[in-house]
Amino acid sequence: MRAFLYDSEGVDREPSLEKFDFEGLDDGQLLWVDIDGAVAGEVAQAGKWLNLDEETIRALSGEAGVPALYVHQTYFHVAVTEVQDEGDGCRAVLLDCVAGKNWVLTSHQQPVEFLKTFDDRFRGESNLGRFGSAGFVAALLNEQLLGYGQRLEPIITEIDHVEQLILRDRVDEDKLLRELVSINQRISRLRRLLAAHIEIFERLAQPNLTELLPEASPEGQFSALVSRLERTLDGLDTARQTAAGSLDLYTTLVAHGTNKVIKLLTVVSVALLPPTLLTGFLGMNDVPNALRGLTAFWVGTAVMLALIMTTLTLAHRRGWV
Repeated sequence: MRAFLYDSEGVDREPSLEKFDFEGLDDGQLLWVDIDGAVAGEVAQAGKWLNLDEETIRALSGEAGVPALYVHQTYFHVAVTEVQDEGDGCRAVLLDCVAGKNWVLTSHQQPVEFLKTFDDRFRGESNLGRFGSAGFVAALLNEQLLGYGQRLEPIITEIDHVEQLILRDRVDEDKLLRELVSINQRISRLRRLLAAHIEIFERLAQPNLTELLPEASPEGQFSALVSRLERTLDGLDTARQTAAGSLDLYTTLVAHGTNKVIKLLTVVSVALLPPTLLTGFLGMNDVPNALRGLTAFWVGTAVMLALIMTTLTLAHRRGWV
């Protein structure tokens, strides 16, 4: 467990929680307590200091749940997920965030990347004490949404690379299909994880939260988060459509190539059909003697070659070969 006090009127510091006066927090101060690993004993101790309900303490100490929002009498509890790479796919890491007047408690079973980024970026920003706990939570959730957007950028780059390979006709079909399926699965996974936060963010922006934390204006931080979430979801939808368009482009080019092959085979078949018919006729047993001599052989050969050349010439002029 670690803590940091943002003090807009004094000096930011890392206080000792055992002797800290939680009731004495002023409006220009904000206390952030972070529990890494969600150790049951630490959660219970923090809950005692901050007067958390037993329900909240059990939720923070238990197994990782799903994104949710719980509003209590003196604080609210929001749980969100971060996406982290895991092998060829990704996993969801849950972050619990409890906010009351002038204090914020975060708890997580596993390390949360955007939490560390936030800490590095705002450490020493004393003005965070003026924003209050609602502004602090909004800033945390903004970092979370930025993380989803950053996961999308390499996917877009990969889609562009696949399209370039398709247009250059340098494609291993099996490998390409596997890549497109993998891209689509990653986008769908990201969208499902992010879409679970829609209702939570909309509820955070509702006016009833203002009664709990006056600084949580519905026209302010949380409503802006709803807009950012919607834009991120739109970006994921656009990426999924782009991936589907890449697959359509590939199937179109394959169909075009197949059509060219079929057209070539058709022209060859048509070119060989008359000579085949003539050969069959000349090979009959009851053909007249006049057609059995050497002269007839060379004349028949010339006629067959002429028929083949005529067919191929006509096909070339019409762009079939």
